[in-house]
Amino acid sequence: MGAMVRPRNVVDRGAFALRRWRGQRDFAAAFALIEESLAHLRPWEPWVARHDEEHTRALLTRCDTWWASGEVYTYAIAEDGVPVGMCQAVRADEPGGRRIGYWLHPAATGRGLATRAVAALAEEMFTLPDVAHLEIVHDLANTASAAVARRLGFTELRREPAALPLAPAGSGTAVVRRLDRPQYPVALPPVHDDNDPVNDTLAAPPPVVLGIDDLRTLPRATRIARTSREGVQLLEEYRDGFIDELWLDHDLGGDDTIMPVVTLLEEAAFHGRPFRIGAVFVHSANPTGAETVVRSLAHWNYRVRRATAR
Repeated sequence: MGAMVRPRNVVDRGAFALRRWRGQRDFAAAFALIEESLAHLRPWEPWVARHDEEHTRALLTRCDTWWASGEVYTYAIAEDGVPVGMCQAVRADEPGGRRIGYWLHPAATGRGLATRAVAALAEEMFTLPDVAHLEIVHDLANTASAAVARRLGFTELRREPAALPLAPAGSGTAVVRRLDRPQYPVALPPVHDDNDPVNDTLAAPPPVVLGIDDLRTLPRATRIARTSREGVQLLEEYRDGFIDELWLDHDLGGDDTIMPVVTLLEEAAFHGRPFRIGAVFVHSANPTGAETVVRSLAHWNYRVRRATAR
């Protein structure tokens, strides 16, 4: 039986990082984080009523045990090395599933960090071979938590009675949302039998799958850029190579759109040196914007179509 595949201890996203809790070494930081967040958490988190030093130490001990068993993967959400929140992925009852939970220090809310942190956690979980889907369960009245799930493509699966004890602000109804492992039409290199005397140096290289998307998880992607500027830089790195798939999101958050990337592709084709791309997939909640991108790239003979990245 092979060794269990676990997520990375640190998932670095530049502006923030997910970092595995390090047992009692992190007690002071974890206790302070919870202590300063009590009023913010109390309406939605029943466990806050049990908060004390002993409870925090027990939590950190369980985090180590759970990580070793694969039952729960718990991370600190850190900015500049300082924890400003927590997130975790718990093994669900249904095979292949994990349930994600998350919260932030009140000073870290209101700037999209929860969404970006959950996106990073989801992306990391989908690197595990046994994870087929992720779920977020939130109270029907918790609109902030619901907004994070919706932004990331988690769709409502069902509603059920909330677990006891109820949170002070809870409605008594829990909403279960699910995100399935994305399936992309990637042509994988051939797999040879262990006894096949094929020279490894002649094996087909893995496909190059690039994504330019501010939020969505693209676990099959070789590289992901989160802004149009990063996207342009990413494509320039592959200027002389072959890109099997390029996934584009029209809306990249705020005033940023995919159009600088589209312009780069158009100008390259105009000058007779189009990027060598097997297929371009455009996904967006903005049908008009996505169709504009499809038409623009098709005009320059790129193989492009609309798609859904879930």
